[in-house]
Amino acid sequence: MNEKILTQWTTCTTAKPVVVWPDGCRDLIVKIEPEKHPQCFLTGLDKTAYKINAPSGTTFFGIRLVPGSMAFWEKDQPLSRENLFNLKCLGNRSSSVLHQVSTHPEQAPELLLDCVDTWFTPRKNVTKDFFATLSTPEDHPIIISKSARTFRRHICSETGAPPQFWMNLRRVRRAASDIAFSTLPLVEVALANGFSDQAHMTREIRRWLGQTPSHVRRNRDSYTFMLRSTDAFNLPIT
Repeated sequence: MNEKILTQWTTCTTAKPVVVWPDGCRDLIVKIEPEKHPQCFLTGLDKTAYKINAPSGTTFFGIRLVPGSMAFWEKDQPLSRENLFNLKCLGNRSSSVLHQVSTHPEQAPELLLDCVDTWFTPRKNVTKDFFATLSTPEDHPIIISKSARTFRRHICSETGAPPQFWMNLRRVRRAASDIAFSTLPLVEVALANGFSDQAHMTREIRRWLGQTPSHVRRNRDSYTFMLRSTDAFNLPIT
């Protein structure tokens, strides 16, 4: 993978709705629904869990982007990264891609890679350093070489969210992983992950993931994929 990409993926849906948890990543996706024209879109920066309902047999090809990889149309609109973007809005820039996917759906992964190379810029060093700190297994102080205000403005501009968003999401995902894959009492999980108490952790997990910690622990098998898939906090070192 290049410095803009975390991973590629493909999935085919069944009739059962798919739950998606925030992972700090955005995905460039081609959706091929039976007997319909393909759709191509860039997902937004999720702040809570949501469900995807698609007819059985719908195929999705996706490229998961490194946080801080910015599309050319987002340069002056950081908050636009909160919302799903349909590539039809790009007009001629996307029409040839959609036409090629319609006629040769098996080429969707290669076409998406070409789009990333053409449309996205790599993250900058300050953003790279920030996420390198967030990716460490233990908490370390974040070293800021600029003023706090300048640093916050830079991260928000590059990623679409301020530093606190990323630190809160990392904490919730780490806590959810500890809940699912350990037998530690929930109060110990809360304190180990920097929450003031168990109630604080419960509120945050419910807000971000739409479930209580107890539900996550009881249904750990259902959430293994979401908690162990590539997210914004296990980035490649570049």
